[in-house]
Amino acid sequence: DNYQKRYVPNVDDMVIGIVTDKHVEGFKVDIGSAHAAALSALAFENATKRNRPNLQIGSLVYAVVSVANRDMEPDLVCTAPNGKSEGYGDLSGGYMFTCSLALARSLLVPQSVVLNALGGAVPFEIA
Repeated sequence: DNYQKRYVPNVDDMVIGIVTDKHVEGFKVDIGSAHAAALSALAFENATKRNRPNLQIGSLVYAVVSVANRDMEPDLVCTAPNGKSEGYGDLSGGYMFTCSLALARSLLVPQSVVLNALGGAVPFEIA
């Protein structure tokens, strides 16, 4: 699973994606999978039909995969199960870079060797 070329979304995966398209009802987000993910405009904390997030094409979003099927586009939400944002949503400032799926999964391990080495040289914060 870690050494495949393309990411296959799973329910409850935390992902960072790039908004590629805006629609009336939501956004299309590139998360590195075979299909662009759908992000509803109402999938944000306190979002209503009148109060929608103002994401632009090229914006970065931190989200959770809510629906995943190998043959369909995944659905994303920017809220935790309790309905609060808890850090999910539009990302601003900082840097994003692409890495292999194996490296991304190894960074999720507590006491990651890579993150410990990086933290010794540079202060940082990860999502």
